[in-house]
Amino acid sequence: MDLDLISPRLIGEKVILGPTREDLNDTYRRWLHDPENCHFLIASRLITHDGEDEWFAMNRREGNIHFTVYAKDNGTPIGTAGFMQVDMIARSAEFGIMIGEKDYQNHGFGTEATALTIDYGFNVLNFTSIFLRVHDFNQRAVRVYEKVGFKKIGSRRKAYFFGGKYHDDIFMDILPEEFVGGIIQNNLRRT
Repeated sequence: MDLDLISPRLIGEKVILGPTREDLNDTYRRWLHDPENCHFLIASRLITHDGEDEWFAMNRREGNIHFTVYAKDNGTPIGTAGFMQVDMIARSAEFGIMIGEKDYQNHGFGTEATALTIDYGFNVLNFTSIFLRVHDFNQRAVRVYEKVGFKKIGSRRKAYFFGGKYHDDIFMDILPEEFVGGIIQNNLRRT
């Protein structure tokens, strides 16, 4: 994909975040339906093409903010990241991310996409708190979240059933002063 066509965009060293696109619905759906991806997601479910269109419309109505994550070197869409439950009065939101393309998992793309999205939340949207939920068996994600500054604040016991047993959900949050990796803020300081 021509990287100039991704607009507006947030640019990191490895990834570019751009708006979600309806022409990528089949790609998003493929990622969601992949059994190796979906059991890590908090809201995993099978979704039809019509359901995806409804999801886009609902997100626009509810003010949720989602990005497509692209590999910077070749413009390949590799995942999504964004904010749900956006509360512009309390200045808070819930963060979620998925790197759906397997060739791009475990290579730092998710860490950078997380940092870019959180940076956007604090330095553009002026959030004062961002939280997330993660299944307790997804320790790779927990390490990524801790790397950018998220702190564990609690858990919900037996919140998710997978692999024949129940798992806890870990709740984490981050405040602006705890954030590590301010790409947007660092770029503003250079100008």
